[in-house]
Amino acid sequence: RLFRSDDRGDSWQMISGQLSRGLDRDKLPVMGKIQSIDAVAKNASTAFFGNASALAESPKKEGLIYVGTDDGLIQITEDGGKNWRKVEKLPDVPELADVSR
Repeated sequence: RLFRSDDRGDSWQMISGQLSRGLDRDKLPVMGKIQSIDAVAKNASTAFFGNASALAESPKKEGLIYVGTDDGLIQITEDGGKNWRKVEKLPDVPELADVSR
């Protein structure tokens, strides 16, 4: 979720719903199959999965914001968060690639 403050952080309002896919990382295939929790340390020393990993606001168009997630989505709003458009398929990019910039 993305939050916005108009008063230097004294108060915040949510301007998006869930921006990631909301996947359960324990059910994602590793090396082509779902592994048991004992076989692969998926949760050892890693951050939570399904986060916004990139954020950019247009310097030229007010309200235009891009959000990239660590599970392969790009979310775009052109009205400051009222409406969001999801981009999930890009040529030559793996489906769950981390969008970090």
